[in-house]
Amino acid sequence: MIIICGLPGSGKTTFSKKLVDGCGFKYFNDWGLIKENISIEDFVVQNKSKNIVLDLDYSNANDYFFYDNIENVYLGFNRNDKNLLVKKFIKAYPDKELEHIENIVERNLDLSEFYEKECKKRNLNFYCISENREILLEQIFNRLKNKIDTN
Repeated sequence: MIIICGLPGSGKTTFSKKLVDGCGFKYFNDWGLIKENISIEDFVVQNKSKNIVLDLDYSNANDYFFYDNIENVYLGFNRNDKNLLVKKFIKAYPDKELEHIENIVERNLDLSEFYEKECKKRNLNFYCISENREILLEQIFNRLKNKIDTN
């Protein structure tokens, strides 16, 4: 199992589907599991050795994100990306006030910093997505593909 976790707008769904297409894995996402009333934690425990890509929103990535024997990729942002994020959220939520969007972005940046620290503690993969995310996603894809091909 590969868990792709990240903030809204980080490219986790696009990247997850690229992995599915390139590696022949099955795709699942957290909101689909929740909608079907399936516990995400139980799903991870029962399927961790299967060829699955699980697309997780940061808000649903609790301790099971840090399980051993699962390839974890966390896609986040750094403080330098604040203006980029504000623009993304304005586009995604045109009816929201700017102050509300800035608060959402600030909360997401705080969460991103938290997950970056947690990933470093556990020697997991954390990647800061920036405007050059296509290049970074391609590098991550190639690393995972090589790892899968050698197993």
